[in-house]
Amino acid sequence: WIKGSPGAGKSAIASSLQSRLMKKHPLGGFFSFRRGDAALSNPAALWRTIAHQLARSDPKFASTIIKTLNVNLVDPQRPNIEDHFDSLIVEPLKACFNEQLQDRR
Repeated sequence: WIKGSPGAGKSAIASSLQSRLMKKHPLGGFFSFRRGDAALSNPAALWRTIAHQLARSDPKFASTIIKTLNVNLVDPQRPNIEDHFDSLIVEPLKACFNEQLQDRR
């Protein structure tokens, strides 16, 4: 997390870091809040955006998120950030990790 007062350069640091990481290896996800932009100033958009980015880079992760949405474990339109994090990030990552462990056996 990068935090600081307005105008301190948080966005510049984050953008520079994102560019450097993308050059070295694929970045899982990136989100930057922006004042004045309704889509990027809404905290509920954080985990939805990260989940979408992770799903685009990993078919197993995408499959798990689709299952979660299909059984209505989370409503992405409701601003429940904790539910979004658990259902769209934590549980799919656990499922992917467990699947990888089983594949190795």
